[in-house]
Amino acid sequence: MTETTALDRDALYYPYIHIQDANWLKATLLCFPSVRRMVPGGYEPDDSHVVREFCELMGPRNRPLLSSVNLFGKGATRAETHLLEKLKSNDELIRKKYSKAKTMEELGDSAEEFRLHDEKIMGSLCDYLTGSSENDALAWRTTQPKDRTHRRSSGMWLALHPSLGTAILSVKAVSIAEDFGLDIVTDSSRAHQAVVTQTEEDIFDDLIGRTIPNRAQSEQDTVDDLAEIVMTTSFDVSKLSPKQIADLLADGKDLRRFKDALIPFASRIPPIRDSEERKKRLKDAAAEVAKEWEKYKKSLPKFALEALLDLKDIKWPEIASSLAAGGSIAGFSAGAGLGIGVVSYAGVKIWRKYKERTDSPYRYLNKIATLQAKNQTLLSLPPAF
Repeated sequence: MTETTALDRDALYYPYIHIQDANWLKATLLCFPSVRRMVPGGYEPDDSHVVREFCELMGPRNRPLLSSVNLFGKGATRAETHLLEKLKSNDELIRKKYSKAKTMEELGDSAEEFRLHDEKIMGSLCDYLTGSSENDALAWRTTQPKDRTHRRSSGMWLALHPSLGTAILSVKAVSIAEDFGLDIVTDSSRAHQAVVTQTEEDIFDDLIGRTIPNRAQSEQDTVDDLAEIVMTTSFDVSKLSPKQIADLLADGKDLRRFKDALIPFASRIPPIRDSEERKKRLKDAAAEVAKEWEKYKKSLPKFALEALLDLKDIKWPEIASSLAAGGSIAGFSAGAGLGIGVVSYAGVKIWRKYKERTDSPYRYLNKIATLQAKNQTLLSLPPAF
């Protein structure tokens, strides 16, 4: 049965600690009240200035827009311990598929492309992965990736078969997401598709080549993914500052109502496991959402230009003439000492019609577009007559 209300959940960034693209983070935060990332206890990420600003700005749940969740919390540690037990129980098969010698044979020059820092895993798992003869080891020391920041702490980068490395990070991410009610997000659609549709047991079964159930993402996951496609295809988020994004999220109802409006579009997308096909269907649905938004914008009364009141486009002399001819201007408080001038050319009837048309979930998109186009505050005051 199709839901009528979208889940109001935060997001878990996977699989990295450091944000690879600040614009990706901006788009994601327009879809979720906050983003959390998996960080080892005591580790201080070496963030860019823009990313640090998101760590300092508070979101609608009195939590920073970007915060951390312990990579070694109770649930994540339990999941990793359980995985280690399974690896040991299937040691011969695991080494046959994922040893250094087998990885080199299978992947050649790409054998060390998947790298994992030992700070992200328990010491017991690290010992198991590295504690064999060189060719039989499941992980081996390698150089730091060129695109990763330098770690101040001691430790080492490990190379391992990508399927094994992904499984290790995935079981931790799935456990953390379930513990805190989070949606898993990543800048890789393929990685997202793989981890969000699987349980911990699925991840291990896939690792050893056992057939897993043909699960697809839920409708709620599709709503979240569709929202992100809309943000990335309809807006240039690079023009939004962290503070502006915080302002957009300050009233969480806007984002929740927008996601509610996406449910009918998401419900028309069937369960799809193929990541490329699903992405195509999401893009098609996002185009439909954009059309609905354009219809909404065109339906707004010209004198109002929706609740934001872009006053630069309102011709105040014409309004003054209208008032003299029998129109009216009503002022009311918007909180925090801000007043909004609402112009009505024909009294209560027009005002009611205006309210109906602006009481739309697509107001959220209008706010984003307004901030993208103009570096101004959300509310302005009309000039005094």
